[in-house]
Amino acid sequence: MEWNWFRRRDRTVWVGGGLLAACVVGYVLRRTGMSSGISQCWWLSETCAVDWSAWAAIATFAAAGIALVAAVLPIMEARRARRQIADSVLKVALASVTDQVLYLTIASRLLEGQRVHGALFRHAMANINAMDEKPIADVVPYFDALPVSVVDPLTYALVKLKRTKRVADMVKPSHPAHDRTEEAVVARMNVLEVVNALQKVRKAGADHFGDPLPDIDRSAIEGLVQDTRTRADAEVMGVARAADRS
Repeated sequence: MEWNWFRRRDRTVWVGGGLLAACVVGYVLRRTGMSSGISQCWWLSETCAVDWSAWAAIATFAAAGIALVAAVLPIMEARRARRQIADSVLKVALASVTDQVLYLTIASRLLEGQRVHGALFRHAMANINAMDEKPIADVVPYFDALPVSVVDPLTYALVKLKRTKRVADMVKPSHPAHDRTEEAVVARMNVLEVVNALQKVRKAGADHFGDPLPDIDRSAIEGLVQDTRTRADAEVMGVARAADRS
């Protein structure tokens, strides 16, 4: 949709520029009296007095217009090509963003609850560490070819991803049965902020291309959360049995 708008705008610029040039030429001819010299040479006239100065001025205007078009057309084509590349890179980034929203939503669900033990916390952090800012960073060189409505959400999301990833890398694992509830509360708040930022990127991308916002499979998320919780609880129970046997 954005691409078609740009093409319509370019067409409008050329038509408007042509009409403006025609008006300027007509005005100059009328004000300088050149039109009189031209109109004297017509088929009903007994004599033909051509004003070569007037024709020279017209030729000069025409040459200038042709030179302008010849200079501007390659620039416009280069801009179109860059917008196409930017849109392609953006589509790749949007696909990655959707995947990361899935992973982070699972992590936020694992981190909620009255008690989060070490095993569950570790599984949640594994999903958080799946964050990848590179697909968004790859779009940065093409910000000049994208509208502000896309650039702003991408910039904010990139900053949030980098900060949250940096904090997540500093979290150290612990015993599976240790209580990590307080850390889980803080981590979940950070994750939800990133999810919110990424959702804004998805919305901006959908609006940019004129597409509906792709749905996230909530049933799949709930199934993965339940499966992860079961495995984490089994891990804690296994550690407890091992401790009892020893």
